[in-house]
Amino acid sequence: LTEHPEMARLLEGDETLAALLALPPERILVRWINYHLGAAGSDRRVKNLGKDLADSVVYSTLMRQLYGPGLVVDLGAPVDKRAVQVLDNARAVGITPFIKPGDVVSGNAKLNLAFTAQLFNDRHGLPPLDDEDLAGLADLDLDDAGDTREARTFKLWLNSLNLLDQNGDVLQVNDLFRELCNGLPILSVMDHIQAGSVPWRKVVQTPKNKHHLVENGNHVVATGKAMDLVLVNIGGTDIAAGNKKLILAVMWQLMRRSTVDLLSSLKGDGTKVEEDEIIRWANSKVAASVRPAGPSSPPIRSLSDKQLKTAHFLIDLCAAVSPDTVNWDLVTDGRTDDDATLNARYALSIARKIGACVFCTPEDIIEVRPKMILFFIAAVWQADMQRGKPSLPQRKPAPPAHRRASAAAAVPEPHVLAAPEPPARAVP
Repeated sequence: LTEHPEMARLLEGDETLAALLALPPERILVRWINYHLGAAGSDRRVKNLGKDLADSVVYSTLMRQLYGPGLVVDLGAPVDKRAVQVLDNARAVGITPFIKPGDVVSGNAKLNLAFTAQLFNDRHGLPPLDDEDLAGLADLDLDDAGDTREARTFKLWLNSLNLLDQNGDVLQVNDLFRELCNGLPILSVMDHIQAGSVPWRKVVQTPKNKHHLVENGNHVVATGKAMDLVLVNIGGTDIAAGNKKLILAVMWQLMRRSTVDLLSSLKGDGTKVEEDEIIRWANSKVAASVRPAGPSSPPIRSLSDKQLKTAHFLIDLCAAVSPDTVNWDLVTDGRTDDDATLNARYALSIARKIGACVFCTPEDIIEVRPKMILFFIAAVWQADMQRGKPSLPQRKPAPPAHRRASAAAAVPEPHVLAAPEPPARAVP
């Protein structure tokens, strides 16, 4: 909304800007498409970014509305030919689509989301706001409504855990602070990290008032302390109120605990991985590797070492794990901010290519944010330990923990037959 205040045109009825920003991206784009369909005088409306776009009629109307009547699609042609014309029109206005004609026809929602986002970012076509509308934006705390980079990192990590919510649906968080204030997503993460740690029978599964929110927040704090998290001056009321700093503090500790536990289990020697050991591993890995031209990066002293800004050390680390993955011609000297950003983006790209699940951003690297550097190195170490091992089968989401507990309580203990005593030996 900071970059595109015209999005306020998408408000419906008495809806607030904060409510609009809380919507997932696909729903905002659906609303944006429908806005332009209405402006074009079309009776057509879409409810999704899948099958509703498959015949290319909506794309044709949308792009003519955005770029003018010169973008023609023959709506009498077969649907696959229409899709080809839509993508050719996109290229004609300077957009390189990732989607293929077959993806449009099949209603691939994810690729349609990416394509419509490209169209929006190139030309949203929303009329500018007048002074009265802009004054309304001035009263909105955009920093409070939007995610910080750190919040986005924790949100991506939480969504990657493939957990189920209280309704049995896959847990997907869009607004970290608004959706975690009822305590349920945090408790699900805690139970995922340490099974059986959450007293689900005491948790309010459908909180309806502030008292319920605080009660669940108290369970978050009590469970966190039992897991040895540092929760000083954090109470259930803070969770219920959506206190940003305190929720971020809880999520940081949970993500760190999960990462360290996973590394410890992969080591297989029963010892706990500490931060110093992660740094030592990274230094030894880089020291043992050799660049095709020139020496590798010097060792880092800490996760806030300023040399990390160039991303050279992180690229060397990825190269040490998988030497053939790095194209050294793409690595800059990193002396300027622009060059350092290019290196940081490349480091993230090759880390993902070798199988590391990284959630930080290029800005986290060039600003040398120790928390995010820790997760980057830990993810590369995890990928290194898993290389060469057989891949694990795709894990289905586990049922919600409170349902597992209820099911376990409902199953009677199996009747165990006592082993027969051996026959008595005759005494001679």
